Amino acid sequence: MYNFTDPRLRPSSYEFARQAHFQRNLLMQAYLRNAARGVVALVRNLAKTCARLAKRIATERRLRSDMRALQKLDDRTLADIGVSRGAIEYLLRRGRLRPSCGWPQHIQGVRRAPLRHARSTAISTRSRFTILLAESLRSESLMSFALEPLRRPIFPSAGTVFEKRQMSGTKAGGRVRLNSIDLLRGLVMVVMALDHTRDFFAADGFNPRDVAEPALFLTRWITHFCAPTFIFLAGISAFLYGAQRKTGEVSRYLLTRGCWLVLIEFTVVRLGWTFSFHFDHLVVQVIFTIGASMIALAALIHLPRWAIATIGIAMIVSHNMFDAVKAEQLGAAAPIWNLLHQPALLDLGPSFKLFVLYLLIPWIGVMAVGYALGPLFTLERAARVQSLLVLGATITIGFVVLRATNLYGDPAPWAAQNGVLATVLAFINCEKYPPSLLYLAMTLGPGLLLLAAFDSARGIVADWIMTFGRVPFFYYIAHIFLIHALAVLLPGRRSAMLPGRWALSRHTSLPPMDLAWPAFTRCG
Repeated sequence: MYNFTDPRLRPSSYEFARQAHFQRNLLMQAYLRNAARGVVALVRNLAKTCARLAKRIATERRLRSDMRALQKLDDRTLADIGVSRGAIEYLLRRGRLRPSCGWPQHIQGVRRAPLRHARSTAISTRSRFTILLAESLRSESLMSFALEPLRRPIFPSAGTVFEKRQMSGTKAGGRVRLNSIDLLRGLVMVVMALDHTRDFFAADGFNPRDVAEPALFLTRWITHFCAPTFIFLAGISAFLYGAQRKTGEVSRYLLTRGCWLVLIEFTVVRLGWTFSFHFDHLVVQVIFTIGASMIALAALIHLPRWAIATIGIAMIVSHNMFDAVKAEQLGAAAPIWNLLHQPALLDLGPSFKLFVLYLLIPWIGVMAVGYALGPLFTLERAARVQSLLVLGATITIGFVVLRATNLYGDPAPWAAQNGVLATVLAFINCEKYPPSLLYLAMTLGPGLLLLAAFDSARGIVADWIMTFGRVPFFYYIAHIFLIHALAVLLPGRRSAMLPGRWALSRHTSLPPMDLAWPAFTRCG
């Protein structure tokens, strides 16, 4: 406290000014703090209001869609179910029959419904009705999924997603699988075994991309469909897995699954390829790339679907613009570029090497595009097949046109050869490491056409191939160990892939990457 009676203790004008400035600063800080809190509260309330409005709009749209599906049902179908049309409409409006509801709500809703056709089989039919509702996907029309299988005894149909195992879908682990996806995945897994068998049993020093050897070239070229199709289908499966789950749950699942696949690549898969515990090298292959792509997708799924599609397409289309950029030009950042876009043999220590074969760009984009295309597989069969045919044909025709011009899309332009067959092979000889735009168009376009064709595939052979497609991870691990063991046991096999104490040779030039596997040679 200042003493104003004594002139010697009276404060100077400087002290008054300093105190006043200090008080103004305190008031200004308090004002800004309160203003910031008000803005945050306003934004939070606005976000909650928008979320409630969006949820209400989505609920209304789903209700209208379900009502339209309900109007398409005839009285004979309703009689077979044993539930009246008015009861189903009442439960839909009350929100009792939603794919996201649990078992108690479904059972309670169906039991409270006024029944019109009391029959001895009413309990069993209502139970089937309840089970189908609980297994249906959120993004599909409720009534078309839940009631279509019950129409089959009267009106046989093979156009729905929820069908028996021999039809187009099956249930596994509480989820519904699309048989067309499992069939295509199983087919590429079988073809992949052909490529790996050649790796172990073929003679050393061959070039599978030599157009002068058509048979050997085609055994390698047909396997080009494996990695793009598998990673693309992994993105679609990720979307279908998260159709009934929250984004955070799906993100955690993709993150943990991706980390697990990276670990498996450097342990179990490495052991299958080498049959050796001498830990002196690592190879970045397809399992690592799938795991890393899942980790990236775990972050991307928090974005809107159009943003995910934009990022994926941009990676696929534009990455060939950076083919001229070499890792040596980036100095200390060279290893990062090697992991992203340029294959390399990296020295991680005095006696430890990392062979980067499968790169992150554009494989992350391939999985992202598959995820963005996931809603297409929740449409009815006719619409889904039509969309797949149009999209697959467009991509395939685009590949032919762009490849013919030699303007962009692949680092190695094609040229006429001595003979028609050799010229055709040169035309489809696209770069895989990293996968060029034309390489992905050449493989994903026909892959989409096969998805459309396999949507109605039936029979013993299809069921046999689908078995592999439903257990891809087990198949991949088992077939590597099996083929490698056969190569060891059969006499006279001296392939560079046979086990022993392995080391990477001192090759300084990696391309073409199809010659990279013979770089693994036996020592001693």
